[in-house]
Amino acid sequence: MTDNPTWYYAKGEEKIGPISSAELKQLAANGTVLPTDNVWRSDWAEWKPASTVKGLCPQKAGPPPLQSPRSPLGPDSLRLATETAENVSRKLWFLDLRFEQFATPRLIGFVFVASLLLLAMIGIGAIGYALFTLPALQALIVGITVVIEIVILAICLRVFLECCLIAFKIADHLSHLRHLEVLTSAVNNSVASSQD
Repeated sequence: MTDNPTWYYAKGEEKIGPISSAELKQLAANGTVLPTDNVWRSDWAEWKPASTVKGLCPQKAGPPPLQSPRSPLGPDSLRLATETAENVSRKLWFLDLRFEQFATPRLIGFVFVASLLLLAMIGIGAIGYALFTLPALQALIVGITVVIEIVILAICLRVFLECCLIAFKIADHLSHLRHLEVLTSAVNNSVASSQD
């Protein structure tokens, strides 16, 4: 910029000037004239943004451009981790055995009902045998004893089957946790090896 031309600058609709090149530089340096403000020089045909005038607006060193943090799971790392997890999952297929495939509540219920029917048939047979071979009083005592024993056996069977059901559920949850632990370890190892 030379000191010869006369300058004007615009703030909104207001046009300010004439001023010298030195004054315009000073106004730009102290922030009165912004890079977005329009300026005009006496030998120009039209107004221009102050930012387009060479040497007018000081170039402030802004903060360095933001760099996206490097993702620990880049495309290659993620692919490698997925393949590793699938390989581990295939090798540990036995951990995928589900509780529902072996002992469901319906199966436990079926076993309980079948056992009750078997106990009832045994009880009826024992009472019938006692009625035909023993005197009436002894047959009555045997019948009451058999009924009480059947009820006690049914309750014990029900408690045993409920414990089996709970044990299967616990084993299923533990296998899920082991499976997740193995997969997490495999993913972490593959990510660590891909970062090296």
